Order: sequence, then C-alpha cells, then structure tokens
Amino acid sequence: MRFSCAAVSILALASTSYAAPVKRDFLGAIKGAATEVGNLINSNATLSGIAGTAVQSIENPQLTAARLTVIKGLSDAQTALTQINSQANATGNTGVTSLVATGQTGVTNAHAALNSIGDALVSGTTPSKDDQKTVAVGIKAVRDAVNQMPAAITTPDSTLSSSITAAQGTMQSLQNGGEGVLSAQGLTFADLGLPDDFATS
Repeated sequence: MRFSCAAVSILALASTSYAAPVKRDFLGAIKGAATEVGNLINSNATLSGIAGTAVQSIENPQLTAARLTVIKGLSDAQTALTQINSQANATGNTGVTSLVATGQTGVTNAHAALNSIGDALVSGTTPSKDDQKTVAVGIKAVRDAVNQMPAAITTPDSTLSSSITAAQGTMQSLQNGGEGVLSAQGLTFADLGLPDDFATS
C-alpha cells in the first residue's frame, strides 16, 4: 500500500504540529518529520505538499492527529490482513481468508478516498463528505470483517487466533481515529449520510 504525496504531507505535518517545540527550527522540524514518515510508509513527501497543509494542521491539531491515526491504522490493517491471510491459508481456514478479502476491499476503498482527501488539503480545498463517507465505510468494513474472524475459524490455531486478536486492537485504534476526524470537524455520521449508530451497528 502506498499513500499519495498529499497523504504523506498530512503525516509529516501531524508529527510536526503537535510534537515540535515552538522554538524549534521550523525547517528542521519539517525535515525530521518527513524522514520519520519516509521510514514509516516508504514514500516521499515534498516540501511544497507539506507547506500546502501547514495552516490546517496548525489551526486544528486534534484533526491532524486523528488523520495521522487513520493513515497509520490503514497501513497497519493491511499488514495485519496479509499476515492473517497467510496463516489462514496455511491452516485451511477458508472462512477467515474470505473475510480477509472483504477487509482488504475496505482498506483499499478507504485508502483511495484518503488520498483524495489529501489531494484536496494540498490544493487548499475542503475534503468532500463523499470521500469522508467512503473512508468511514471502509474502516467499518475492515473492522467488521476482523471481528467476525474468530467465529470463522474451523481449524483452531493459536498463532492465527493471536494475530486476529492483535488485529482487533488495530481496528479499534483505526475506528477511534476515524471518529476523531469527524469530531474535530464538528461532524457526525449523519452529516455524511450515514445512520447515527453507524459505528456500532
């Protein structure tokens, strides 16, 4: 999974805006953040992309932090699904592999929408609610798929079960990040055209 330069810029700004001391050299902070992001997702951030989202990041650090959680959470979710899929295939747990496919679709869709959001931020426009809705739906899809995996195990395997349990923790963090993005914008699921109880339904 590779995030767009815009998404990378959000990450770099997140680690800069709420972690760097006020008196710290700004350019040095940007370069340090970009290095950390590169190590995290093996992509490249441009200074122009970082500068394009600086204002939004500084004005609403809670929103930036929540976006950071979502970006990292999607990357972690993909890693977890890949591991679970390998273990499920090795143990003949086809029900789990089917749920992995469902979860991967959710991650892919959320990732694409997140890149569109990043592009909007870099261009100085407001991210569309349709893209935010797609991210929310994708997060819920992968979370629900992972939560259904324990019941889908037909050949017990402690390693597989442990991986699923760990993935459930990742999903909770991802969900919290998604809800944090909405909260920091003063939005609800209903504002995205989703039921109020979407996260728990």
